[in-house]
Amino acid sequence: MSASNARLALGAAAANLTLCALVGATLLITTAKEPPVTAPIAASAVSSSVDISLSPSSRQATTTTGVTARPDVDQASGTGGFRTVVPRGWNPEPIKNQPGSFQATDPTRASHYVRFGSYSASGEIGQFRAASEQEAKTRLPGLSRLRMEPRAVRGFEGVDWEFTWDGREGQQRRVRGIYWRTGGIEYFVYVSSPASDWTAWEPFVAVMLDNSTP
Repeated sequence: MSASNARLALGAAAANLTLCALVGATLLITTAKEPPVTAPIAASAVSSSVDISLSPSSRQATTTTGVTARPDVDQASGTGGFRTVVPRGWNPEPIKNQPGSFQATDPTRASHYVRFGSYSASGEIGQFRAASEQEAKTRLPGLSRLRMEPRAVRGFEGVDWEFTWDGREGQQRRVRGIYWRTGGIEYFVYVSSPASDWTAWEPFVAVMLDNSTP
């Protein structure tokens, strides 16, 4: 091969190497920006669990989308086979002068508590609750009914009662109780908290109801 032909061949080879290098660099840049569509998705991106908080100091609860929010709970038993749940660590104790009724209080805040129970009852449940409201007004200053509505509970006749009253040092409290009857026994679940914390705590009455028997 002549010297001139050799120089031409070497020039062509060098140009070819340069072109290949540019193409390779372009491919690397493109693939760095766009990962493969089959890349695994982080588990947190598809999880159906969400955190809920019943109060500013309680952030342990989780629930699956579409299911009643359920924080950590303990099973609780009343009289006559009645069962429900209370927040974990809240110890149910009998309520003085109210046979068959129990109260579980937040051990860190006495202002937050739930109640449940069962007792013999007769007559129409709505009238019974209305009479109970009149009696409660003698004990709870400023009691004001928000609603008292018929509500069926698992096919049993019931009442959904919500009210406010004036607690200590002018602190307004809010209460919601759900009552139902079967076999001459009235059952109930009940949540009470300062009105300022009601939005966070009111849903727990549904948790108690959904996990109660009968």
